[in-house]
Amino acid sequence: LHYSVLGYVDSQLLVMTPSIQRVILMHHVEVQGTLCGGVIAIDCCLRRGMLNSRFETTYVAPSHVILRDVNTGVKTSLVSRKGYAIENLKMMGKDRYAIGYTASSLILADSDTGLSSEIDWQSGGNEKFYFEFAHVCVIMNVGEITVVEYGVDGPIGWVRTELTSRHLVRFCSVEEKNLVTDTIEVIINHTVAIDWLELSESATKLLFRDKRSRLYLLNGTRQSSLLNFCTYVQWVPGSDVVVAQSGKTLHVWYNPALPDLVTTVPIKGEVEGVQRDAERTEVIVQEEAAKVAYELDNVQIDFGSALEVGDLSKAAAFLDHYKVDDAWTTIERPNVPTPSSSS
Repeated sequence: LHYSVLGYVDSQLLVMTPSIQRVILMHHVEVQGTLCGGVIAIDCCLRRGMLNSRFETTYVAPSHVILRDVNTGVKTSLVSRKGYAIENLKMMGKDRYAIGYTASSLILADSDTGLSSEIDWQSGGNEKFYFEFAHVCVIMNVGEITVVEYGVDGPIGWVRTELTSRHLVRFCSVEEKNLVTDTIEVIINHTVAIDWLELSESATKLLFRDKRSRLYLLNGTRQSSLLNFCTYVQWVPGSDVVVAQSGKTLHVWYNPALPDLVTTVPIKGEVEGVQRDAERTEVIVQEEAAKVAYELDNVQIDFGSALEVGDLSKAAAFLDHYKVDDAWTTIERPNVPTPSSSS
């Protein structure tokens, strides 16, 4: 541990722990040529408490609270960098996210990553928090949606809308840097109300379904109709592959950029979800007698995902692993040599 030296008192060393919870006084005396000493530790927190019968709260300052999970020992620090006193605490999102309320701001912290953010906020007690998106928290409050990225003070975006259903909000955070900010990329004019939408993994495509159960794909500025009747639709996790059900037929678009190229599979029930691991991708269908898994083509899924982000090395390594020689032509580009089979 690295302690902060506060100074010396009568040749005695005064230090503070990194969490500023304790002040330690180290002293020594010399008796007949023998050096003796001692350590005095003083707990300097303002008050302690318990939250949800699981988290010990320690106020080391009015604007600084440390929460400790008594089950795991993990500590989460909530600090108002504006210097406001923290008046109320909550743990949400399966006890992963800590929220601190001050008179004029809101503090959010991710206990898994240790990242925290503070935004200006006047709470009326009606805000709703959604933690299902990676790296960000979505706050819905009185016709306004605010997006907060953990580790960044201030909202990274907000929009005014009366349609605050969680089924009509999707957010994707990608590592690629975009030099164009605060710019509306595209506006969709649709005559029928939209009841569901979702961004692709790369945040480059948008699926949406209207209240007549018609399914559409927005790819950049180009809009395509995929199905006239759709009862289930989902992006395959970690990819830009689309899975949808219409009647007793399962539709799969391995390359949504070409919406006319669709793979269809007859099924005898209702799609319940899509499961994916390192070895396979399966669509789970509830049929009359039992649940049945329909396996998708992992070669096309992983290969397409690598091409979507322009990772030619990953695409090449993938093809080497699966020995798919015919697909090499797909990643050929000017001035980009095709790797040999031994690479």
